[in-house]
Amino acid sequence: MFSFRVFFLSLIFLNLSQAFSQELSAQKIYRRCFSQLVQAPVPFNDHKMTKIKTGHLDPVTACLDLLEEASLDSNGMIKDYALGSKSVGQKVLQTFHDFHRTWFSANTLEQIQDYSEELNKGSTDIYDPNEQAYYITNALFSGAQKYSDILKGVKRFKGIRKENVDLNRRIGLFWNFSFPSRVKYGDSSSLEQNLVAFRSMNKAFDTNSDNRGDEDFSFAPKLQIGELIGIKENTDSFVFKNLSLEPLGADRPGNKESQLNYQFDLKESFGGGVLGLPSYFMMNMGHTRGIKFNGTTKLPRRWIKAAFETFMCSSFPTLRESDIRALINVNSETPFRRSSSCVQCHATLDQAASVARNLTTGSSDYFVTDKGRFANYAKHPIVITKYNSSKKLKSEWVDKVDSEFHISASGGKLYTRSTSGELISRELQSIEELGLAMSQTIDFYNCAAKRYFEFFTGIQVPLYDRKDPRNEELNKALTEEHLKNREFVESLGRNLQHTQSLKNLVQKIMKSKFYLSENYR
Repeated sequence: MFSFRVFFLSLIFLNLSQAFSQELSAQKIYRRCFSQLVQAPVPFNDHKMTKIKTGHLDPVTACLDLLEEASLDSNGMIKDYALGSKSVGQKVLQTFHDFHRTWFSANTLEQIQDYSEELNKGSTDIYDPNEQAYYITNALFSGAQKYSDILKGVKRFKGIRKENVDLNRRIGLFWNFSFPSRVKYGDSSSLEQNLVAFRSMNKAFDTNSDNRGDEDFSFAPKLQIGELIGIKENTDSFVFKNLSLEPLGADRPGNKESQLNYQFDLKESFGGGVLGLPSYFMMNMGHTRGIKFNGTTKLPRRWIKAAFETFMCSSFPTLRESDIRALINVNSETPFRRSSSCVQCHATLDQAASVARNLTTGSSDYFVTDKGRFANYAKHPIVITKYNSSKKLKSEWVDKVDSEFHISASGGKLYTRSTSGELISRELQSIEELGLAMSQTIDFYNCAAKRYFEFFTGIQVPLYDRKDPRNEELNKALTEEHLKNREFVESLGRNLQHTQSLKNLVQKIMKSKFYLSENYR
């Protein structure tokens, strides 16, 4: 009996071993990619499968054709956009957009520090938290955008959406107009309004009413709802008239705040692609409304941490102890500047975060309007603006509170180590320069390669500084298989840096031995 069990287990392990490296058949390859890209099984009457069975179509070519179904034309639309979710292209577009959303730890406006749906009523009608992912999805499916462009410039994107009428009917929605302040694709009606109330410029706040003139109210552009059928540049504009910096406690009208830009375009970016999106910054800044950054205890370091984790797959600390010894000040007023273990993280986070020193957040008005003709109608979204600089830049990393830090010229430093062990030290003057510097590191491309490789194969590849003495034990634990996986991911990263094409990255993964093997090996 015992010998039979041994023999039986041996057969199982033998079969597993053979399956582990066994290459998939042409039909199985196509079924694999179809289910991943479309999130559905291959239809019985699929014409590509018929050609694959007869040997007239290579399965990888068929898979790449599926990818092309979601390509965006010059107007930002998939070719079968009129079909909505009945289109393969729409499903592929949605699959990758959902994947790209997972790159970001903050995906909802409710994650903004101190966000209040009551006090910030209407924020979700002003900002689209999907905007950060649109950049990557557009880079994949639009032939006009390089991958590095997602961290460059002030261009913004918005989703083009189509209402799913069939789904509405299944869940009992039969009306043919959209939800409040949202608009269906192609709908230019005035059935829904997106009215925003501003803090009055010249009247003292006295009650939760609209006892002010029409100049304190304005209509904002609407967001589209429904299934994603395209992505295009967002050229909307919405100029703010004023804001309140403290919706709780003492009222601080924006126009009474020295050097604050209280009249601004809500739709404008602060540069650096995703990094300078108003919604992205607010969801990650980690501070309350009306903040004045002071260079030490108050800095948007959480914003930098999120950016490094998303776009460079960084785990903190990224610096070695030898990199920060000169930055330790045992006599500093700031506690974390006295400790090497603290400075290892803060030297990267704080110096990079300093490029956003002029930014601050507030609300469009002091309280929700609940009296008068606009009661329960006007909205009071959370907003972001900046202080105009009037002080010279102090290039060194400050180690004590600076009360004028928020009005000094913008500047900072990208100070980190790459996963190859290279020390990166680059002076910066803006969020735009931060994005550019990040996009020029190999980690930026290796990180994207790692994410796509895991998406398609499920294989996790740790990226870290192997030359750091702290990682010696981790290096010893790596098997030959681990090393081959990382070598492949890094080759994908180098190629992405050269081609700037996410679509080419996907093609290389699909053509690799990993993807064509039974168990991705």
